[in-house]
Amino acid sequence: MYILLSPAQHGVVVTLEEPDDCNRFHVAIRGLPEDAAQQALAREEIGTLEGHEAAWIEIAALRRLAGGRVPSDWAERFEGMLRYAGRKGWLSPDGSRVRGHYEWNR
Repeated sequence: MYILLSPAQHGVVVTLEEPDDCNRFHVAIRGLPEDAAQQALAREEIGTLEGHEAAWIEIAALRRLAGGRVPSDWAERFEGMLRYAGRKGWLSPDGSRVRGHYEWNR
């Protein structure tokens, strides 16, 4: 799964792509300057960009964006993804955010 930020006629669209894929996670930014991407993530209460490689994404936002679009076993597989992220140090100390790298396609 990945968060996609892309330009739209009236701003930035933020979507969760391939929500059923719990084996990988990242943020893809297409055709946007960094400040526009950062503002869109904040506006949608999804997360923040940090530095030049990392994004911290709200786990609640991932669940919200996946809602109704995934099979019944998704929650269990998603929790497995989060456990793996925790072992790698990719969860925030309070467990509310997951870290993923972000990639630009300008």
